[in-house]
Formats: sequence, structure tokens, C-alpha cells
Amino acid sequence: MKKTSLFLVALSLASFFVACQEKEQPKATPVKQESADSSQQEQPKKQKGIDEKYRKWMEAQFAAGKACPESDCNPETWMKKIEAGEEACNTGLADLAPKWMQADINGDGIMDAVANVPLLQCDGGKSQATAVHLLVFLSDGQGDFAVLDDPSILRKGASVERIDSLFADGRLQMYYGDFEEADPLCCPSVEERQQFKYEAGLFKLLK
Repeated sequence: MKKTSLFLVALSLASFFVACQEKEQPKATPVKQESADSSQQEQPKKQKGIDEKYRKWMEAQFAAGKACPESDCNPETWMKKIEAGEEACNTGLADLAPKWMQADINGDGIMDAVANVPLLQCDGGKSQATAVHLLVFLSDGQGDFAVLDDPSILRKGASVERIDSLFADGRLQMYYGDFEEADPLCCPSVEERQQFKYEAGLFKLLK
């Protein structure tokens, strides 16, 4: 009787472990596949939406007098307006769309985009040679994008700043350049990089 009982107990334990293994193995697989498939399908459609949003943003900058088109941003036009006593445009935006970096920043399963928009100096000077305008386009989950225009949380008061990298998990790495006393206006020699993560409507500094 003892041998039979031991055999039955061993058999029951073996069946229990096999059943547990069968239940545990498939859990994570469908989630990963769904997420990857959804990103691949969404990306071509979103890129078009981002370009359209960027053009509207540019037009808003022109209308508000914050910048002018590249065709109006040159030393000759700038000087003529100054001599005529008119208000001259100091900052221009290039016609060419910026290079977008894409990842799911706000965690809604849809690709977002960020870009460094170069600023043109219309008077021919070089003090803005490394200046950029930061743009962040966040999906609202309804097929449109919210525009974060120079997010204040990313500004540290450094003289030059830009998005250095955007990681697949939505982390932004920012580059900051600051000037030593002997540095020329074009070229800050102090470099620093910090990372931010978007949470609850803000980009939070990662330490």
C-alpha cells in the first residue's frame, strides 16, 4: 500500500507541474506581437500627418511674426527693409522639412515625433549658427497630434539646446551647449547631455 500511495502522490505532483508550465508559457507572446504589428501599420500614415502638422505650425509662426519664409530671409532683403525704416525679419525657417525622430513618447501605442528645426539668421550673422527650435508632436490617440512648441521643461537656460536622441521607449536625450568666456558666438565649448521621460503631461528629468 505504501508504494502505491507514493506512486500516486508522485504522479499527481508531476501532472500539476506540467499543467503549470503549459499555462505560463504563452502569456507574453500575443502582447508583444500586437504591439509590433500596430507600430508597423501606423507609421506610414502618421508620417504624412506629421508633415501636414508641421506646415501648419510654420504658417502660424509666419502669421505671428515670429519667423519668416526662407525666401525672405537673406542679408539683402534684411538691409533694404532696415534702410527703408521697416521691420525686418531676423529669424527664418527653412523650406525643407526637418528630419523626424519617431517613437511612442506618451505610451498610447502610436508613434509620436520630435525634431530639431534649424533657425536661419536673416542678417547674415553667425550668432544663431547652432540655434534650433524644438518641436514635439504627440499623438492624441484620435488620429491627430498635439504640438509641444519648445517644451519649457526641457529648457535649462543654456545657450544652445537640441534633441540629441529619441529612444524606442520614448526617452528624450537632450544636448546642451554653454559658452565659456573665450568661446566665439558660433561655438559653445561646454557640453552636457540629459535624458527626459514624458509622464502625466510633463517631460521629467531622469537622474
